[in-house]
Amino acid sequence: MADFPLKPESVTVDWLTDILRRSNTIDSETSVTTVEWHPIAEDAGFTSNLFRFSVGYSSSITAPDSFVGKFQIEDPHMKIPESWLYLARKEVRFNQEIDDPGVAIPQCHFAGIDERNQVFLLLEDLGSKDWPDQLISATPEQSTLVIKALAKLHAKWWNHPDLADFSWMNQTVSVDQTERVTEFQKSVAQFNTAFGESCPQIKEIGDMLVKLLQASPAQVGPTNATGNRTLCHGDVRLDNLCFVGNDVVFVDWQLVSPSSAVSDLTFWLCCNYRPADRRDNEENILQMYSRELKNHGVDYPLKKLKADVRFQLIGRCLGRLGTFSLISDTVFASDRGRQFLAYDLQGLEAMLVDYKVVRYARLFGFFLFAYIRFRKLLRL
Repeated sequence: MADFPLKPESVTVDWLTDILRRSNTIDSETSVTTVEWHPIAEDAGFTSNLFRFSVGYSSSITAPDSFVGKFQIEDPHMKIPESWLYLARKEVRFNQEIDDPGVAIPQCHFAGIDERNQVFLLLEDLGSKDWPDQLISATPEQSTLVIKALAKLHAKWWNHPDLADFSWMNQTVSVDQTERVTEFQKSVAQFNTAFGESCPQIKEIGDMLVKLLQASPAQVGPTNATGNRTLCHGDVRLDNLCFVGNDVVFVDWQLVSPSSAVSDLTFWLCCNYRPADRRDNEENILQMYSRELKNHGVDYPLKKLKADVRFQLIGRCLGRLGTFSLISDTVFASDRGRQFLAYDLQGLEAMLVDYKVVRYARLFGFFLFAYIRFRKLLRL
């Protein structure tokens, strides 16, 4: 469909009737007679706003009486880069092209991108009572469900040839290298001012990355040194998980990508526990993940898994530091956003300490800088 609503007041009974008939949610004899909407959360997302639509029907049928609409933010005061707006379009393509990723997801009734690259999603309403609190450590029961689900997701797509067909998952953005260095330095400096004292490990990693970027910009970027590639959710935190009975539903697929499986696992460990709680549960979590992968036919030994987590923590620092100047003033600008950012950074800092990442980074940096100097000396 070329035309679809771009704001909640444009969702009419006629449009909704047509969409629900197309998705076989209602039969051809039933119509939507009423529709009301209200925001779910004003600060629910960086690129999107969420609204709940309550509907009435022309006859008594078994059909949902509410849906969630996800609209792209249009705020002239928010300077959102094109590469970030692309995330909303990526989630639409995910819902259009991947029916069964391997974990439970909300039913999608409509997913559209128009000629101006505006997007809209109409999704199953999972309600409001089964969502955990992002700022409270995950329970062992929640963690068990999430780890088993992640293992199933990752095993299904482990080095799968179809991953190469999803070109829309990765957007290549041409960036001037001088501008890249300047923006990264600015972001790291802002982080150091705000959190450098409370997060000295992240600060030291950031300072190393700045020096590396200045010496050789091409050396700093996403990498996969784990030897595996799978479909990753990219944002595995409690705010994006709904626990329904003995299942967990994964929402918000804007950061989906073909990546190293350990990126999802590291995110879960960093972002969903207070450090003491993570330390109490981490060994069981890693063992469970390795065991569940093996049950699905993928051998990922615990020793290799832990080594990959250590390496992935540097990538996590790169992601947080590289976008800090943007996200701290936008997506994390609310009171809850600032609380979550501090909580997240506290978790990352503690994992850097426990995995002795800075010590390894110093050694790696020494040899890498020597290699860069050698290449420059020989003008390679």
